[in-house]
Amino acid sequence: MGNVILGGLLAIIGGIVGTLLTHWLQIRREERARHYEQRRTAHLEFARRFNEIRAAVADSDYTQESPSMYDYRVTGDLPLLFLTVRVFASPATRQAASVAIDRLHDWIGTDGKADDGPLNAAFEQYLRLVRQELGVQGNPAVQK
Repeated sequence: MGNVILGGLLAIIGGIVGTLLTHWLQIRREERARHYEQRRTAHLEFARRFNEIRAAVADSDYTQESPSMYDYRVTGDLPLLFLTVRVFASPATRQAASVAIDRLHDWIGTDGKADDGPLNAAFEQYLRLVRQELGVQGNPAVQK
């Protein structure tokens, strides 16, 4: 009789522990998925804005304003987006984003007329690290 009661108690305790463990694992999975989505969104918004700025500078004519005046107007929310990247990115990816911004500012300082090779290389390095960080295989934009 004592063994039956002990077995029953162990079964109840096992059921409760199993339920709690399952709930805890589900919460962890949801947190990981939410964190991944936040990282993906931060990188995507930063990259999109970076490309918009690069295109705006390349298409602009600086005959009326100095580059420094245009610099503040065109970069707008890029520093805020970079802050978001700093929060969610790995140290290597954060550093690559910082280098890309520095190259962008250097390029803007030349009215967008200097060689954009260093700028493109820095931005591609950032994208390479983002893909690695997010587990994206290759460049999905060029995959067939």
